[in-house]
Amino acid sequence: MKIDEDSIRELCGNSSEVVVFGFGKYNYKEVCNAFNKSNGINAVHSDNYETKNTDLTNNNPYSIYNYFKFIINDLIVENYKRQKEGKPIVPLIFVVGKSDESYDPKQIAQRDEGPIDKWVTLTELRRVYKLATEFGPEFSKVALDTVKFVRLETNSEVTTLKPVPPFWEGKEWQQDWQTRKEETQQRHGQLIKNSIWRSNLQEKIQEIDSQYSDENSKEEKNTLKS
Repeated sequence: MKIDEDSIRELCGNSSEVVVFGFGKYNYKEVCNAFNKSNGINAVHSDNYETKNTDLTNNNPYSIYNYFKFIINDLIVENYKRQKEGKPIVPLIFVVGKSDESYDPKQIAQRDEGPIDKWVTLTELRRVYKLATEFGPEFSKVALDTVKFVRLETNSEVTTLKPVPPFWEGKEWQQDWQTRKEETQQRHGQLIKNSIWRSNLQEKIQEIDSQYSDENSKEEKNTLKS
């Protein structure tokens, strides 16, 4: 696969790194490999991503679904730090379609009957939505700036990455999501099934905020002294 260089640069901006997720049937790993053939871009996917913030998994039971979702948590936390430092954030390219084929956003909010029915990619997409909406405006903005949903245009020898709107901008999404939350309430007696990962993430955000607030205070004091 060869990808149009302009579409790569448009998505990556000033970043020399990119993380690629998506549906297997839309060849996201091939997209990742093609990025690595592009000049100056280092691309990884879930198989070779190196987690930096292992404390985000504290006390949270391991599952294959959690493994992939924590990669997304980790990347956006790292981008939150980069944003504080004025560095380019690393995009998460999410491949959700190919030519005329695409996923049904309604699937994302549907609840599967059992573990074998769950799609890892759908759990990842739900995690992206939660990160973009639940943790305050500054963190949400970083999450929204990080995730780029794309469709592959494969009508020529060179594949083009076409940005598509986030699924939560669809007119039926909010109702579908509300229905899912009500089902969670009925099954688990609470609107949130698992709060451990949220608590870990909130603590991490507060830790980062405190760290950079202290650093800014020191810089201001040094400026006044000089």
